[in-house]
Amino acid sequence: MLVLMTFMVGFAFVVFGHWGLHTRPGQQMFPEMAGMIPAFVQIAGYILLAVALVLPLVLSFFFKGSRRGDNASSSASSYWRKAQDYLPSWFVALFVLFHVLCASTVGVHGLTVAFFWLESTPLTWVSLAVLVIASLVGFALFIDFVKIFYAARWGWETELLFLGQDLENNQILLSRTGSEKNIQRVPGSLYDQGNWFFDRFSDLECRTVNRFGSEPKDVIVADELSSKRIIMFAFMQIVLGGVLFLIALSALGTYLEAEGKTRFVIEPAESSFVTALSWLTTAFPLTVFTVALMLTACLFLLLHLAARTQKNLLGRFRSKTVEKLPTFVTSGERILGEIIEYSVEQTHSEAGKNSKRSHHNLLVKFKCIWDVPVFLRLSLPENGTTRTWLKRIDHGLPFGEQFIIQNDLSIWPHDLSIDQDR
Repeated sequence: MLVLMTFMVGFAFVVFGHWGLHTRPGQQMFPEMAGMIPAFVQIAGYILLAVALVLPLVLSFFFKGSRRGDNASSSASSYWRKAQDYLPSWFVALFVLFHVLCASTVGVHGLTVAFFWLESTPLTWVSLAVLVIASLVGFALFIDFVKIFYAARWGWETELLFLGQDLENNQILLSRTGSEKNIQRVPGSLYDQGNWFFDRFSDLECRTVNRFGSEPKDVIVADELSSKRIIMFAFMQIVLGGVLFLIALSALGTYLEAEGKTRFVIEPAESSFVTALSWLTTAFPLTVFTVALMLTACLFLLLHLAARTQKNLLGRFRSKTVEKLPTFVTSGERILGEIIEYSVEQTHSEAGKNSKRSHHNLLVKFKCIWDVPVFLRLSLPENGTTRTWLKRIDHGLPFGEQFIIQNDLSIWPHDLSIDQDR
């Protein structure tokens, strides 16, 4: 928060100083010697911006904590808090790129072009809000993606008990000892969710994960490093980058249309974006091609680096089944569970026209194994007995039911086994 406040005050000072020195309304407000006021305010703003950029590095240096070991604790913030401290750097980098674009093409300061753009029409303020939102979303995706590299460099491996997926809250449940005091919940928005379901108690696993901070959510599991996630990140950054590029060229086009008759030989097009794009490709074709080529190369380099880091981290993950279950989890015992999800699987004929039910899937939650719930998946065959038994869950879920533990430590509905015995 301190970093963000320093950045906002510094940026406001710089904008005010530029307005007072380089715009006609500002020069009328601060004529002659009075112009020293916005000049000194602008200098103070640049100093505050420099402090906002350096402050995260200073805080991370003076407030280091232990980085490795299962009991690692840090007096500094977690990874997410640290990453948020660099939000000002993100906005500064975006503005520097815009300033370089303006200075190298039309030869004016980026703030001057921004003032021309904002004064042109009230709709530009809506575009400014879209720009800020797109920048924040891009930053959030970026720090989430950089988490992989951060974990590979600073994280350490620890073993956690995987208890399955809590579909009610869309979370993955992990525990150190099976105690509710040590429960850790990881967001369940993963691509391959089938890996989190178990068919029998003997399938419960202890998996090695990568911990990179002291907070419960500072955990990376193998499924978070999927190639689909990397591709999705690249696609979203291209979309958001396209939005920012569209707004930046629209601002530049507005300035070109305002000054085009006196400074540039240019005719306004149907939109300010088209005006700027056509003028840039005509006046600086080689530069535009080089920049596009460099951005494409940087994107592929980042994806290649992510793939290598992903491969390195996946090699450090491993899993094994739980060595010791509670003593009452034995063959023939009855155990109370809750049916929380129900679905029907269908098979199709070769012609693809006819389909029939294949089996029924149930997701059952057990609260009596440990202090945290365990989730098992159960498949029932398609027959009259099963359909009759399933009618009881038509009243709504969750539905409590007694289950019998089988020889292989899988589960079977107690009432259904009685009906089948008859």
